[in-house]
Formats: sequence, C-alpha cells, structure tokens
Amino acid sequence: MSSSTSSGKDRHSSPIPKSQTASRSRKPSGIISPPTRKGMMSIDKQAFDKDIKLPTIYVYEDAINPQTLQKFKKFMLKIQGVKPMSDAGFEKDVSAEHRDDEGGGSNGNDPSNGRKLKKIFINPELVKGCDFTHFVQHEIQPDPSIVSSVGYETVKFTYDNWTLNQIIESVLPDDDDKVSGFSQIGHIVHLNLRDHLLPFKSLIGQVFLEKISHAKTVVNKINIIDNKYRNFKMEVLAGDPNTVVTVRENRCEFEFDFATVYWNPRLSSEHDRLVKLIKQDEVMYDVFAGVGPFTIPAARSKINVLANDLNPDSFKWLQHNVTKNKVTNSVKCFNLDGRAFIQEAASVDLKERILAARNEGSGTKKRFHFVMNLPALAVDFLDGFWGILSSLNNNALLEDTVIAVHVYCFIKDVDGFKEKAIQLVKTQLGYDLPDENILQVTFVRNVAPNKEMLRVTFTLPIEVLVGSDKNKPLKRKFCEIDDDNLDQAEANDVQN
Repeated sequence: MSSSTSSGKDRHSSPIPKSQTASRSRKPSGIISPPTRKGMMSIDKQAFDKDIKLPTIYVYEDAINPQTLQKFKKFMLKIQGVKPMSDAGFEKDVSAEHRDDEGGGSNGNDPSNGRKLKKIFINPELVKGCDFTHFVQHEIQPDPSIVSSVGYETVKFTYDNWTLNQIIESVLPDDDDKVSGFSQIGHIVHLNLRDHLLPFKSLIGQVFLEKISHAKTVVNKINIIDNKYRNFKMEVLAGDPNTVVTVRENRCEFEFDFATVYWNPRLSSEHDRLVKLIKQDEVMYDVFAGVGPFTIPAARSKINVLANDLNPDSFKWLQHNVTKNKVTNSVKCFNLDGRAFIQEAASVDLKERILAARNEGSGTKKRFHFVMNLPALAVDFLDGFWGILSSLNNNALLEDTVIAVHVYCFIKDVDGFKEKAIQLVKTQLGYDLPDENILQVTFVRNVAPNKEMLRVTFTLPIEVLVGSDKNKPLKRKFCEIDDDNLDQAEANDVQN
C-alpha cells in the first residue's frame, strides 16, 4: 500500500532542520529513514522508495472523539505525506490474516461487513524490541471498547516522504561535513557550499529546490568578494535564474536583485531593535543604507532619513523601495562614498537643522543618529566625523545637540569582546571617548567561530565635531588591524 504524499517541501530557515518527524514525535532515526544512496550525483527519485511495516491500531470510527484520541496522540507516527489516522474500511474486511507480521491486504467498503474502522499508525521506533499488543495495552492504554484489533501494515515510502535533511544524509559521503546551513531570501535559497561538496552541487541544488517551501531558485555563493561593494558573486544551481526578489520584513516590503546587492535575513531583529532606539521626528543618517532595511522602517515611524549607498544597484533599489513603501516625503537618497556622505551631505544637513532649531528657540536638545552597518569596514570611516561642524564653533549651540553613532563591527575572540569593540571604536575615531559617551555595546550575532558582530552606540564629543584634520590623531586603518579573517567571516555569514 502506498502512503498518501504531499509536496514534500519543508518550510524553515537555516541551519538545516532536523527531521520533520523529530519535531512532532520521537525521532524515527533508524526504521523510518530512506535507503542509503551514497555517491549519487543526480536525483533518481525511484531509488528512494522503501517499504516499511508500520505498527497499526484499528479503532471504531463511531467511538472516536477528542478524548479517546488523546491517548494515541503522542504515540502516532508524524511524518510528511503520511496521515497518522485514515479510513480502514469495515471490520470484517480487516481480518487477522491481513494484519499479521507480513503486513498488507486490501480493505473492503461493504457496509454489511461490520462497523467502520480507522487505522492509526504508531511510531515504530517506540515499539522496537517490544511485543506490539503488550505495548498497546500497557503503554498507550486505550479504552478496549474502541479498539478492533492491532497489527502491522506495509506502507511504501517515496522520495516525497523524506525530508531535506534525510535526502542529504542519504546521498553525501559520511566522512565529510554536510551542508551546514542556508538562507532563504524571497524565492531564493542561498547556500555556501564547501569545496568538497562542489561535485554534488547540482544534486544538492535540486533537492533544496524541491524540499524548501516557496523556493524557485537555488544559488551558491562563490567565495570571491567585490572589494568595492563587498557583495559576493553567486551561481545558480537549480531553478529559475531570476534573482529579483520581494521580501517582507518589519512590516515593510523590499524588492531588489539579490545578485547585485547585500541582504541578510538574519538581521531582521537588529533592524527593528535599532529603529526603536530613534524617536519620532529625530533624524537618521544611514551611511551604508543598502536597499533600505533601516531606512524604510525608520521613515514609516516618522523619522527623517538621509540614506546613502555607494553601490549603484543598491542606490537604485533603495530609491525603488522608498517609493514602494510610500515614504518619499521622509527620505532623501544619495549615491556617495560613506566618508563623502558624512562630510558633505550629512554635514550640510546637520548644520542647517541645528541652526534652524536655534532660531526656533525650542530649548530642547536635538538628537541625530548616524547608522553605520558595514561591519567589515564601517569603523574605518569614523575619522570622517572630525570637523563636520567646525563652522559652528559655538559650544553653547552644540551643547544642545546630541549626535549618536551606531557603528557595527566584527570582533575576534568572545572573551572581552565588548571591551575590544569599544577600544576599536576609540582607535579608529582617533579619540579616547569618556565612559559617559559610550551608550551601548550590543551583541548582534555570531558570524564565524570566535568572531562576533557587535553594535557600538556612542555620542560624538564636541572636540571631534569641531576639530580639524590637523589635531586629529593618527590611527591605523581597520583593514590593517583585522584584514586576515574579514573575508572568511563574510564567506561564513550565510551559515550562521
């Protein structure tokens, strides 16, 4: 008897999930598993067919209710494409000879043959090594009046019944690391395959395409970094070559070409967390805005935003998303180098707003925020803040102004990572920030072994804002300090 099948797709995010069965009942790791097909280079779906004898309880349909089913619930087999309970015909048709250890047999549908039955499949891993009848009586303990009989039924499992993880485990070599994780961006599944898996990349791509919900394209990251825009090249392993995606995040909708811009779905919570630090009617300068994951939610929260990105493709999609989300009145977009944006567009806007606030005579402090989300390089731009308000060399005026910087960085070694992040910011800014200027050091995520992504939030002192290049201390470039593992951290990013 063949099991009923579904589309065979899992819906999840990285890392590769455990068997779907494991999340719904005890994991059937041995009995309910596909045939081993090590070394398979292209998918042969029929090669994954397997007949399995399932312990089965036949119960009277007219005696079933939520209370009686509760006894069976935790023992039922839960696996994709197999109904744990289904019609079993009528009692006289389900005779003992069709329920012996050999399994099998057809069920009739003649109402004159007795009461109508349902069959309940029990997880065979729970019964392994036990007498099934004894197990039912002493472990499940159903009301005897609702049970017609117990036995085994042979079910044919196919490719569609096996999970993504089960197929991958079945075909890839045992002695190597398997596919450790992936990201899903709209209809694209994004992998970062290690070298030893590249011979299997077409097979892996096809399995992901068929097993991941809503997947239409599977791509693999090629470990080559575009040094100017810090985005990775990729190859299409399976599916539609279209890489323009639509993604919904934090109540906003973003559209972009994933092949030409940077997007990380694991930063959704951080995008939301950061925007909530900024109050309505304050001003945000998004130095490395990308396609707008900080900018758009901020603008929708009535925060005025100047958003910038050097990548012309990011700039194009940033403008598109501003329009798409109907926040054109709150956002101005720029296509500049980060340092030029800070020293030119942001500097001019800051001075205009500070002077306007003085003329209004509101008496309240004006707050401004610079967001710098380019963790591999952002701290190298901190020296760009020196002297951006030098023409306003008026301490009384600036004392009513708070300019906060939210800068992201990578830090090696989890021991004392917050202290190291603060020291890195001080070094790259070229100023020994007092403790009162450090507002927050926030762990964002782990990106590689012993390498963390953090956000340091601090306020710029007046000495930096009105200073000049002449009194700015010399500092080493961040790329000189920590260039040896930045590329690897970004290469590993899809896996963590």
